[in-house]
Amino acid sequence: MKLAEGAGGRSIVIDNRGVRAVLAPLDRFPAARNPEGNGLSAHPLGSAQKDLGDLVALAAQGQPQVLKRYTTPVAVLLPVHGPITSTPSHPAAQDAVSAGGAVNSQTGPNP
Repeated sequence: MKLAEGAGGRSIVIDNRGVRAVLAPLDRFPAARNPEGNGLSAHPLGSAQKDLGDLVALAAQGQPQVLKRYTTPVAVLLPVHGPITSTPSHPAAQDAVSAGGAVNSQTGPNP
């Protein structure tokens, strides 16, 4: 979680028995900064840890899952797509996929 938080955060692919999602910093999916206003599911870190498998599955299906520390969003689970083969179900996720900035695992610094 700490790797995805903050301004220098990076994306991490989480694989749960073949179901994959990206744990990404908020700057990769700005709609997650205001989950309630954008109709996104949000979860406190404590409950997210015990329900991580379910949250990864939901994110993989195109339903972004915002993770919060207390009341502050700190990261988001997003679907993983190489070439985009399906459209995420949440409109904000569709915008991010169209922009190409939210679903690719970050492996190094962006130019």
